[in-house]
Amino acid sequence: MSWNGFWAGWFWGGWRPPAPDPRPEPEPGTPVDDKDAFLDEVDHFYSSVRLWNFYHQKNALLDRLEEMFEPGDEAIRDAFLDKVSDIIGDKWSFLWNKWTISVKLEKAICDVIEQMNPPIGSDDDDCPEGPPEITVQFNGTVDDDILTVADNASGTVAGNDGDDLINGAGYDDFLLGNRGDDQLNGNCGNDTLHGGLGDDLIDGGSGDDVILAGFGFDTITGGSGADTFRLIDRLTAEDSFDIVQDFSAEENDQFDLADIDASRVTVTQNGDDAEIRVDGDVEFLVLDSDVALIEAAIIYDDVLTS
Repeated sequence: MSWNGFWAGWFWGGWRPPAPDPRPEPEPGTPVDDKDAFLDEVDHFYSSVRLWNFYHQKNALLDRLEEMFEPGDEAIRDAFLDKVSDIIGDKWSFLWNKWTISVKLEKAICDVIEQMNPPIGSDDDDCPEGPPEITVQFNGTVDDDILTVADNASGTVAGNDGDDLINGAGYDDFLLGNRGDDQLNGNCGNDTLHGGLGDDLIDGGSGDDVILAGFGFDTITGGSGADTFRLIDRLTAEDSFDIVQDFSAEENDQFDLADIDASRVTVTQNGDDAEIRVDGDVEFLVLDSDVALIEAAIIYDDVLTS
């Protein structure tokens, strides 16, 4: 089949892919706060949806997501389903923005899970007061490690090789993912988080955090507090960029580009999102943000542009 024939079939329904396998029922006892269970439903939607069955598959996804909530969560459930419906939009916006939509769907899922089960450090009230009892320093291995700083400690942790899960705790931590597709959670404190190589998930938690994602397609959530998203010249690249999910001018979030000449930087609007570019290449995709707010939040040589 020619490409023209393929696209004609895609747009006008002349070609039909094999029907997807029926969606299996969730295993009994699947927890409602299981992110993977939500993402499985989204993955099935992406694998099944076509232009000719878009609205049917969208409604089926919403029905499946609705079934995953327990009685008593109706208000959270309804707000979540409305948000998912708005993010997916209509079939034409979905066709042209699939990748960005998938990122926004994952953020919506993370947000609703956090709303139902707030993690330690998501609220300043959860965080300890006073100095830490001890300071610790440790490294991961070449395997996929789970590394967690004790609640009474301040830690310096490096993941090394492997796809690691690294958790800070109640105080100011330094977390380095190093190599691999890592997940870094700062939790409480004014943390410094460095993803290193790989496609990392980074969540600062509460506190005024400094986040340096590194190389790769990284997804960043600053959390509460005045967070700084930092970029240095040697980490700019044509084939990778970072997604900032929760930039907030009200919380005094900033972009630290002090290592980069201002003449090389541009900020452009892309739909609801803003792009920070260096030498024409996207380095930050800032979701649901306005160019003017982003430009005012950029630091050059330790001076805000505003």
